[in-house]
Amino acid sequence: MTDATVRDRIHQEVTGNDVVLFMKGTPVFPMCGFSAAV
Repeated sequence: MTDATVRDRIHQEVTGNDVVLFMKGTPVFPMCGFSAAV
């Protein structure tokens, strides 16, 4: 993805939802304790 595409996607997520959570890692392999708890 290009920087503009990533920026547009993040903008859509943030403006289109009341709450947004960006996690480190993946749902199967979270990279920190908070991500694992969520």
